[in-house]
Amino acid sequence: MTWFVYIVNCSKGLYCGITTDINRRLTQHSQNKGAKFFNGVNKLNCVYIEVFPNRSEASQREYAIKKMSHKQKSELIANNSEFFNKFLLTTKIDKIFIQDAQGPKISKTNIN
Repeated sequence: MTWFVYIVNCSKGLYCGITTDINRRLTQHSQNKGAKFFNGVNKLNCVYIEVFPNRSEASQREYAIKKMSHKQKSELIANNSEFFNKFLLTTKIDKIFIQDAQGPKISKTNIN
């Protein structure tokens, strides 16, 4: 089973998580279900995704990312934008508004 490590940017900052279904998980976050971090957040921007073959590897990567400083996470996001954009163009992720430091890159259905 494929696992995803993702980073979401919102008004409260950067949030890192793992899931097997990125659309479902981001929809849950947008509805204030699951992680309490998103309570009161209006708009989510998924800014980073990595793909792993199993939960163990995804969890290890999530842990490593969560230990990073905000600056390190921002650099990780910036350095991975080309892969991220290609990934989104070749998958059926349809409920994410993508944005990076230069503004919207790919507009798919905005999660509000």
